[in-house]
Amino acid sequence: MRLVVILSFFVSVAMADKPQTEYFDAEIRYLFVPVGFDSNDPDVLVVIDGVMPDTCYRLDQPDVERVDSKTFSIRANMHKVAGNCLPFAVPFTQEVKLGQLKAGSDYVAVARAGSPKELFVVEEAKPETGIDDYNYATVDAVEVTQKDNAQVAVLKGPRINTCLEFDEIRASTVNGKSIEIRPLIKKTATGPNGAACKNVDERFSVEKVLPPMSLGRHLVHVRSSGGQAVNRVYTNLVPPKP
Repeated sequence: MRLVVILSFFVSVAMADKPQTEYFDAEIRYLFVPVGFDSNDPDVLVVIDGVMPDTCYRLDQPDVERVDSKTFSIRANMHKVAGNCLPFAVPFTQEVKLGQLKAGSDYVAVARAGSPKELFVVEEAKPETGIDDYNYATVDAVEVTQKDNAQVAVLKGPRINTCLEFDEIRASTVNGKSIEIRPLIKKTATGPNGAACKNVDERFSVEKVLPPMSLGRHLVHVRSSGGQAVNRVYTNLVPPKP
């Protein structure tokens, strides 16, 4: 019994001496709320974009506080590690899940550290549809590059059958801040060159020229199958034509 007490004492002392991680607010400069979420979606997402003070800070999981039934306060957490710190701002982008929400308007997402504040709407899901209102391709990655004096989104994902092909890739702007991309697919009777349909384990990569946007930071929100989405924040360096 005495041995157990002594061991407990030393464990308690060791835990007390162990430094606790201190978290700080990372500055959120932009807050994007993608459109198209409805009451069927398992998670409504917002995307935060900001900076950390120097290279010794590490980003942690964000905190979301539901202030009331319609307002969400979002905190980007970071902690500091030891090392030679370079005095350069380190950018970050992070998705924040708000959970499944009831249909309604006047939802508000507010950044705790920083000034961004955005209103958003959750649509009522149509009874006759499932999670997806269209047949979307499964997209798991998106990159944005500059090509021929335009910004181009490169969508990537798995191709599972030779009889599934892209029908149309729609791109539309939202409030001048975001671009929503809907990669629609269709099933064909045969595969390429009239071959029979077969399952494959391949990857696709398709490009979509983005609509003109103002200079600065913008969100590309790509809808994917199963109520999922892929997001990418990019800096537009192509000035819009007058």
